[in-house]
Amino acid sequence: MEALRLWTVGSAWFSSEEGKKGALVPGRLADLAVLSADYFSVPEEDIKRLESVLTLVGGKPVYAAAEFRDLGPAPLPVMPQWSPVAKFGGYAALPEGATGCGCAGV
Repeated sequence: MEALRLWTVGSAWFSSEEGKKGALVPGRLADLAVLSADYFSVPEEDIKRLESVLTLVGGKPVYAAAEFRDLGPAPLPVMPQWSPVAKFGGYAALPEGATGCGCAGV
């Protein structure tokens, strides 16, 4: 609980934005992340594996995955066009249905 408080309210203090962010209350910036699992119920060792499935900045979705995928913004074009990202997806992306290292079949 203390780590989460420091990450939210504490970061607002650190950036001199107390009263503007750090809590979900009317009149404050609506920046939040919906996580892939409940922060308070996963084993402590699994906290580092939590991922955002929905991220809002200023109350608008800037990233969406899983069941929130339809809420996300359109993807940015890949540049340069020859980038491997155009074929294989973003950082650490695995092919659809893959569960481990994609190099095993190479």
